[in-house]
Amino acid sequence: MDGLILTDKPVGWTSHDAVLFLRRLLKEKRAGHTGTLDPSATGLLLVLLGKATRLAQFYGGDKKEYEAVVKLGCETDTLDAEGKTVRELPVPAFDRAALEEILSRFTGEIEQVPPSYSAIKIDGQPLYRQARKGLEVQAPPRRVVIYVIELLNISGAEFSIRVVCSGGTYIRSLARDISEALGTCGHLSGLRRTAAGTYRVEDAVSLEPKPSTEEALRKIIPLDMLLPGLPAARLTSRGVEDVRHGRPSLRGDFISLPEYSEDIPVRLMDESGRLLAIGIPAGEDAANPYLPKVVLG
Repeated sequence: MDGLILTDKPVGWTSHDAVLFLRRLLKEKRAGHTGTLDPSATGLLLVLLGKATRLAQFYGGDKKEYEAVVKLGCETDTLDAEGKTVRELPVPAFDRAALEEILSRFTGEIEQVPPSYSAIKIDGQPLYRQARKGLEVQAPPRRVVIYVIELLNISGAEFSIRVVCSGGTYIRSLARDISEALGTCGHLSGLRRTAAGTYRVEDAVSLEPKPSTEEALRKIIPLDMLLPGLPAARLTSRGVEDVRHGRPSLRGDFISLPEYSEDIPVRLMDESGRLLAIGIPAGEDAANPYLPKVVLG
């Protein structure tokens, strides 16, 4: 049961609900998602199973793709449709050209203030817990990257957009900021994650209606096929034993080595292509160029 399963999370489910459902369906105790989706959002949720749960740290920074609906004229405390209205403003007249010009201002690297209702921790406490107590605590701005922002449709005071962005981007904050740039306020009234990294929601198993165990099993991507974007290094049998015991392998224990980069980890594999560990760079001239960081077996 070691691997990754792509799921299409239904509206109303928390990400934890989806993980718990899969644990029970597949009878696998070790499972965890790689990036939270709000209960009101739908779409692609990546869930790691078994030994693959140790790889979660390598998935958080992947690019994400969303389809979002923004409703103008009404702002909520959560910045989505689940919250309480905190502000209402008139919606000025605008057309497609004007909105596309506004959207273009949000492409590239931008500074973004996360929502008050978010899992970001301040002084050790998630912001949403402090917000529920009525405390006004704001997270510091963060730099995020918007690679693509495309206007899909306009319908009265609502419009829909496609967004490709860096990990850690809050689409709720983006909806708030675009609304303010239009001279009004607004909130996110709908959100669907369509892609994460190289994975797309079209290839996911839908959790509603409930899939069969066999259907879910067919969707599991095996451990050896995970993190295809990382370069691979192959080891001799002696190097394999070193890695399995958490020891660094000598340069002579590698059958093949990728071009060295001090910023990029590698997949450490045996001769047959079985994934053993993720190695982190130790130095181009080191006797053991990659130290095993996450050992899988």
